Amino acid sequence: MKHIVSFSGGKDSTAMLLRMIELKMPIDEILYFDCAPWEFPQTSRHIVKVEKFIGQRITTLRPKKDFDWWMLKYRPKNTKYPGIKGKGFPQPNLRWCTGLKRDIMRKYQNSLGEFTDYVGFAYDEQNRLKPYNYRGKIEKYPLVDWKWTEQDWKDIQTALKNYLESERVAKDRVQDGKTWFNNWGDWLKYKEPVCPKCRNTGKYISTTGFEIVCSCPKGKAIKIPEHVAE
Repeated sequence: MKHIVSFSGGKDSTAMLLRMIELKMPIDEILYFDCAPWEFPQTSRHIVKVEKFIGQRITTLRPKKDFDWWMLKYRPKNTKYPGIKGKGFPQPNLRWCTGLKRDIMRKYQNSLGEFTDYVGFAYDEQNRLKPYNYRGKIEKYPLVDWKWTEQDWKDIQTALKNYLESERVAKDRVQDGKTWFNNWGDWLKYKEPVCPKCRNTGKYISTTGFEIVCSCPKGKAIKIPEHVAE
C-alpha cells in the first residue's frame, strides 16, 4: 500500500503536507497537476520552493495538449456542428478542465496499484468528503482528523500581522519560525501597550503648545529632518 499526497499548491494542501512530514507520516509520492499555461506564476514558484524546503521531488502531471488547445482547437468526434472548434471557456456547468485533470490524475494513480490518497480538505469542509475504496484507492483527510479549519488559517494571518507590527520585532527581538508557530495563539489578540504621552502616535503636544516627538518606539521610528545651517 503506497501513500500518495494530492498536492494543489494551495494553503490547505501545503499545511497538510508539512504537518504530515513533521509527524513522520509515510509519504511515498507527492502528486501535483500543472494546468499550464493557466497556472499562476506564484503557484509555480511555490511548488519549487516547497520541493527545496522538504528535500523531496514533487511529481508533476500535465496533459499532452495544454488547456489552450482544449479550449480553442479541440475537435469533437460525431458532433452535429463539425465546424466548431474547442470546448470553449469553462463554465460552472461545463467544467471540462476539472474533468481532464481528474482523468489524468486517476490514470496515473491507477498505475500505482493499491494506495492511500491524502486530500487537503479542511475540518469545516466535511460536506466535500467522499470516503471510499475505489480500485484499491482509499481517501483520507488529515486536516479533518486534526480539526484544522479555514478559520485557523485566518487566525494565523491575524496573529502574524500582530507579531510583525509589534515592538518586539521593531527592536529586532525576532523568534525563529518554529518557536513562533508553536505559540502563535498568544499573538491572536495581542495589543501593544499604549504610550500615556502620545497614545502610540509618536508625537504629542506639550503644555506650552509645541509638538514633541515621543521617546517611545513609535516616536523613535519617526525620521526627523536635519536642519542645515545657512
